[in-house]
Amino acid sequence: MKKNPLNFLIIRILITISFGIFSCSTDEVKALKDALVAKIWRVNKVVQKTLDNGRETIVFQKISGIKPATLGDDYWKMNYSFKIESDKTQTFTYTDPRGKTHTGTWSFTENDSKIELKENNLSIINILIIRNLDNKIFNYSEINGKIETIFEMK
Repeated sequence: MKKNPLNFLIIRILITISFGIFSCSTDEVKALKDALVAKIWRVNKVVQKTLDNGRETIVFQKISGIKPATLGDDYWKMNYSFKIESDKTQTFTYTDPRGKTHTGTWSFTENDSKIELKENNLSIINILIIRNLDNKIFNYSEINGKIETIFEMK
């Protein structure tokens, strides 16, 4: 019986890809977790985007001194601190733009493309859509109706 070298090559490629996908996914999650817990993330820039027409408005930018659009929204007070307490417990502390502190647990969801925040003693769940996350920058967005708010944290 003659073996087809093309079939053998295809099988080898599929096996290699499978091992690559499964081996790097754990490393990628670890890298995301390491970056997330590495520091306290402070707001650097906030942009609101209207989903209907794509119009973007900078509502806060630390270096330019643009003041928040809404009276009382002190974005420079906003920060996140993420921790890994154990294999099963990951906690966060979040200071909102008005200076109020929130605590709870966090986890990655949807193939590690989002962070789900569950506040302690509340049924509130916030979803942060990860746009970029490494040791230097954490960009995420939140969607509320037809407005996407994009946060740049450093």
